[in-house]
Amino acid sequence: MAAELVGCDTQVAIASREQIRALPKTELHAHLSGSISLTTLERLAVDDPEGRTTLEEARVWFGRDKSQYPTADQIFAAFGPVQRLVWSEQAVALSTSAVLAEFAADNVTYLELRTGPRQTPAFSARQYVSTIVDTIRQCEQRLGITVRLLLSLNAQHSVEKAYETLQLAVDFKSTGYVVGLDYSGDNRSPEASLRFIPVFQQARQSGLKLALHLCEFPGEEAVAEQLVDLKLVDRIGHGIFISRSESLLRKVQQARIPIELCPTSNLNTQGGVMSMSDYHFEHWFNIGHPIVVCTDDAGIFETSLTDELHLLASHFQLSIGQVQKLIENSRAAVFSPS
Repeated sequence: MAAELVGCDTQVAIASREQIRALPKTELHAHLSGSISLTTLERLAVDDPEGRTTLEEARVWFGRDKSQYPTADQIFAAFGPVQRLVWSEQAVALSTSAVLAEFAADNVTYLELRTGPRQTPAFSARQYVSTIVDTIRQCEQRLGITVRLLLSLNAQHSVEKAYETLQLAVDFKSTGYVVGLDYSGDNRSPEASLRFIPVFQQARQSGLKLALHLCEFPGEEAVAEQLVDLKLVDRIGHGIFISRSESLLRKVQQARIPIELCPTSNLNTQGGVMSMSDYHFEHWFNIGHPIVVCTDDAGIFETSLTDELHLLASHFQLSIGQVQKLIENSRAAVFSPS
């Protein structure tokens, strides 16, 4: 049954930030590198031989004029100095534990973190994933948060690299922590996504779930529809431009594929061409489609899950009961079998 938005002339109280913060929450779309806060970057820079210079590069992003939306290129470039500061296994562990602690402090009780296996002169891709899994294992009980991991396939990488990531996901699936694959990155050449179909199919055969960034940028509709037709999509990341294709819109609605909405990220990624007034949340909410509200990159965009839910509540006049329904949607869409 559809849940209509609260109207402006009703007496229903709009959910407050404090009410939302108090609710146990579920976060399903959080990139590890993008979730590292400036405070954590400052800690990482202390032990990095080139950390001071790299930190100043990062501060250029955090100190930008936030009244102006950045371009997509500027957003992707912001990840560079962040990743350079995570240069050792110790830095991987420190940044991961800090990210988990910040989500837990926001009363996130279940988190699906995603990251692409990285390698530096200090660690291999396998060591990188192993360090993250070990850190999650050590932090869960202490922080009171359940964490699962998705390994990311980058749209700019080769198919060979994608298969390497898939193999790591399969190898670490037995730990109980790695539950799926994320497909993300700069996907503004959508036809390139089709070359990964065999990788997605093998992942599905291996029992891994698939969260794919689709229709984050215009022009991806035909490719997204092919992937939906092949039943290779368990959740859609962003989905901003799904409605540009009536057939894709119909298929997503019929299959009830959960859509991961990241309001602050979406408004920034589109460089100001979109406002909350024409944000696609209202369409999906009013037809009762499963919406999953997420942060995307809590560090890069200086936000939290409480902030994202409060942004929607404030603009669309949601009651605390409606916010709770959004959180229930997220809980129903988790990839963890438990």
